[in-house]
Amino acid sequence: MAPVIPGHLLRSRYVELTARGGILTATVTTPALGLREAPAVAEVLVDAIDEFRGTLRYIVLDLSSVAFMNSTGLGMCIDARNRAANRGAGAVAVGLGRDIEALFELMRLDRFFQF
Repeated sequence: MAPVIPGHLLRSRYVELTARGGILTATVTTPALGLREAPAVAEVLVDAIDEFRGTLRYIVLDLSSVAFMNSTGLGMCIDARNRAANRGAGAVAVGLGRDIEALFELMRLDRFFQF
């Protein structure tokens, strides 16, 4: 995978990454975040988080396009948050539809993500 260069965009099949000022934004571009999509997004996201090496301040998950998320997608979000937290960074989730936000609240993820 190519490195995420600050201010530039990295696209993969299910996610677009941008990096600027210590903020990594991952825009999920698929309507479903499930068994097929979540591992592919996670792979790209993990590599990008690792590239920051101490300069990551926030990871922003833009879920505007996501209408369906299963436990695999939730696990991917939790893993991304945990990796960011291990580097002293915060996690923000934006663009949550009503159903996805309700799912985050049901699973108590609203304690770990800013909305």
